[in-house]
Amino acid sequence: MKAWRTRDPIQRYRRWLEAAGIADGPYFESVEQEAKEFAHRMRTGVIGSDPRPVAEMFEWVFADLPPHLARQREEALRMAGEDIATRGGTDG
Repeated sequence: MKAWRTRDPIQRYRRWLEAAGIADGPYFESVEQEAKEFAHRMRTGVIGSDPRPVAEMFEWVFADLPPHLARQREEALRMAGEDIATRGGTDG
């Protein structure tokens, strides 16, 4: 594991930026703090959001849903009590 840490591209880039005089410790501290705050806002937003519709698991992945996934989608919608017909599926 130790050997891989020396190959971490983020740490290597950080060392290069520091060696080149492009960035220093305070800069990286501010970036890390900003990243922590952003991650906190994202987690808070996701945790506080309402559940998403089950059908969304099957949207935006395939232009044409393969038959085996279409069957899984229909089953998942039935189990979740979502209306298959109004979501472009078949009820059969």
